[in-house]
Amino acid sequence: MKGLILLKNPALWTMLIAAAVLFSIQPAAYGQDFKTIIWVSNANTVAVEPAYDDEGWIFLLEAEGYAIQRENRTMIGSPLTADQIATLESGDLIIFSRANSSGDYIDPVGWNSLTSPLLLISAYLPRFSRWQWFDTSELTDDGGAPIMHVEDPSHPIFAGITLDANNDVEVLDPTVASGQTSTPNQTTAGSAATILATRADLGYVWIVYWPQNEFFNDTGDQIAGGNRLLFNGGTREGSSFPWGVYNFTAEGEQMFLNAVAWMLGESVDVEKTTPVPENYALLTNYPNPFNPETTVHFAVPHKGHVSVTIFNSLGQEIITLVDAEYQPGVYDVQWNGLDRFGNQVQSGIYISRLESENLVKSNKMLLVR
Repeated sequence: MKGLILLKNPALWTMLIAAAVLFSIQPAAYGQDFKTIIWVSNANTVAVEPAYDDEGWIFLLEAEGYAIQRENRTMIGSPLTADQIATLESGDLIIFSRANSSGDYIDPVGWNSLTSPLLLISAYLPRFSRWQWFDTSELTDDGGAPIMHVEDPSHPIFAGITLDANNDVEVLDPTVASGQTSTPNQTTAGSAATILATRADLGYVWIVYWPQNEFFNDTGDQIAGGNRLLFNGGTREGSSFPWGVYNFTAEGEQMFLNAVAWMLGESVDVEKTTPVPENYALLTNYPNPFNPETTVHFAVPHKGHVSVTIFNSLGQEIITLVDAEYQPGVYDVQWNGLDRFGNQVQSGIYISRLESENLVKSNKMLLVR
């Protein structure tokens, strides 16, 4: 009854009901067999948009139909106990998110000997001083969102991903904690490893795969008990902002879902039909509250003229974001907190208003500078 874990999530029920009203429900591309993912995390609980630390990752997977069993701070200690190992092995895939202190998990033999496949998001744990996947403990934590270089575009993890002429792609959103993440200072990963993606600027490994029963690196003695995938993501570990915050671009999000499906042995099918909305809708802007910009989403059920305008709390028009004819579909438009003259508006409550035919819909948004 693994699927029941998903159905007990009130937030997901709300989302599914809303989707049923707006769209004709389409079958999910992933989570075909209600696979269970053991989500291990030691993340902070500091409020930050778009979610509390790594919650965004979990919401993404739940929306795709996976059952998520959360294990927050339950796997601390060395060595792993028999009960901890049994819990970790009870799912179809282990995803280790972020660690406030990777030193809480120094048990390379225990973690590496697990036979379940494991997808690791944090670059801190595979260091030589932790799980010994690499023969170095050095990391790069510089600011800004690094660009990913894809080494093998034909791999299923990159299905549906749009690459530039150099096989590069932006997978981290620079507007979320500057898009920072951590990568090992390593350009190699042992003779048994397959390096799937690197940092375009430095050549350091980003996505690396080790098959079951293979050595992680050529100088150590740690062996992968099951398939292992390092997929660096989320904001880097540090004291100036929350760690593990969900900060993918649309391309990064697709890539992460592909990686999860591939590690579970599922087919990676990114052919998605675009549902036609049944009604006009002005969806909640995201993020909200926001600073300095937010995205307004709206749905158009048939060809027609649509306008989206921003007003202040006094009803005064600030700026018109959209005023054009649209085909059926779901669209988004960004507002950068400027009025129609290019001036920065003050913090406060603003109203987005959609008008089409004889329909008017409005939503509140909060700008906090």
